[in-house]
Amino acid sequence: MSLAGGLSAVPDFLWLRFVSGLLPRTACALRVVCSSARGSSDAAMRVLCASRLCIAMLPPRVSPVEALSLYWRARPGAPEAQAVAVAMFAAEYGLVDCLEALAASRGGSALIEMVDEFDFSPLHAAASAAQACACTILCRAVVQQCPETATSIIVAALARHSVRKRTPLHCAAAHGQVITIDALLAAVPSDALQQALVVLDKRQRSCALIALHEGHLAAAFRFIGAFATFACEVAEEVGASLLVYACEAGMPTVVSALLAKGADVNRPRASDDLTPLFATTMGGSSLAVLNLLLQSRTLDIDGVDKSNRTALHLACQLNWVAYAKSLLAAGARPALRASAGRTPLYIAAEHDSLGCVAVLLGSGALSARDVFRETTRLSTPLSAAQRRGHHGVVELLLAFVESSGEGTVPVGRRPPSPRCALQRGPKASASVPSLLLKPTSPRSASPRASPSSRSESPRLRTPTSRSRGSSLPPPASPREPLQEMTARAWYEEQNRLRRAKTPVRSSCSQRAAMQRLATPRPPRMPGAVGGA
Repeated sequence: MSLAGGLSAVPDFLWLRFVSGLLPRTACALRVVCSSARGSSDAAMRVLCASRLCIAMLPPRVSPVEALSLYWRARPGAPEAQAVAVAMFAAEYGLVDCLEALAASRGGSALIEMVDEFDFSPLHAAASAAQACACTILCRAVVQQCPETATSIIVAALARHSVRKRTPLHCAAAHGQVITIDALLAAVPSDALQQALVVLDKRQRSCALIALHEGHLAAAFRFIGAFATFACEVAEEVGASLLVYACEAGMPTVVSALLAKGADVNRPRASDDLTPLFATTMGGSSLAVLNLLLQSRTLDIDGVDKSNRTALHLACQLNWVAYAKSLLAAGARPALRASAGRTPLYIAAEHDSLGCVAVLLGSGALSARDVFRETTRLSTPLSAAQRRGHHGVVELLLAFVESSGEGTVPVGRRPPSPRCALQRGPKASASVPSLLLKPTSPRSASPRASPSSRSESPRLRTPTSRSRGSSLPPPASPREPLQEMTARAWYEEQNRLRRAKTPVRSSCSQRAAMQRLATPRPPRMPGAVGGA
């Protein structure tokens, strides 16, 4: 049976059974309304339901079937579950007269503490529907009934979780109606409200963060302004999550408001350990947010993440030139090492961040030694740029070394360690650049140079195949020209790649091979096809 057409679609026998079950006074009222209105039973039921709820008329969205059901549930002496349904309806549609009548009959504290099977209260319903007047009536009824304990009752109602772990403040933040939020926040004093503001939902979000996620900036500012401070232990985590999200989204006004409330600029977000400075550098959406963070006196500009990277490492990796300039101007140290001993210059050279390489070299904090500073994999910024084919970075690094006048290897530089044979490298290696094969002196450049003079530089010869376990000859002198030093770096890389391709046997396989070689084999019989 479909009731979409209203009560007129109900068969007559059901109407007879319904009318016979009504009280005599109700049945008489139904007949009087039908005859006086000279309309259908639908209009009569709407009028009766409005009179039962103590309102002038029902909202237009209420269907006749809903009016009939609501009229039955609002009868005197109805069970508690049906009374809760009536209170939910009145709060959702903002029926102030009905809420006042329910508060007078049942009490304001009992009305605000009603919950349905989903732990949804009338305050949840009013906040979800943005009914500010209903929120005001519910809170005022509690104050009128018990003024001494009204604050604690309202705070408990504002912090009450539904099945979806949402409070009335979360519902109001999701809707974004500022008038409703103001009505809820004005119900209790500011010091007692802090407990309800830090309650998290199912996704570990506060009411202010929900407003930011939904794009309601005005509502978010209302919640942020309601916080006394973010420097206390209770609200510190909430302030950190808000600040990290505002830095990710590039919201300078929100970041400024959070910093004014005492949000910790160094505290990471609990979900992913992301700090505000790293969130700003990773997003790269607003340079104004970075400047606000750099103005904070408590900012740890050289803070590291799980890989021991600083914000300068990340800016060089992503080629954010303006961010690298701001970080260096604020005092970021460009010589700090991340995991595997990688410096910001190495990361910039490896990722072809030519602008960041120029900024780092022009900062005045680096020297020619940093161009040849080795990582744990015995790789330098210059060799990394050569290996990946970043010719612009290579030319810039070489020009910096030549202009600095420090084109020599530091004293005490060790030759390549045998450990580098176990390190992996790229599958393909580039040939020796022609720049590295230029003679370092007129004597070596002359075609009439003696064989003894040509044999003094074995590093410039083409590498030949050697037995397994051998390495290319290291430089003989601790100090050498720039071209010799660059050639050495290239040969070290070639030696590492060659050893990485050579299979390494375990001790067990080596012993088995030696036993096979030491075991005497029987002489082969003439005419035998296979071995013994």
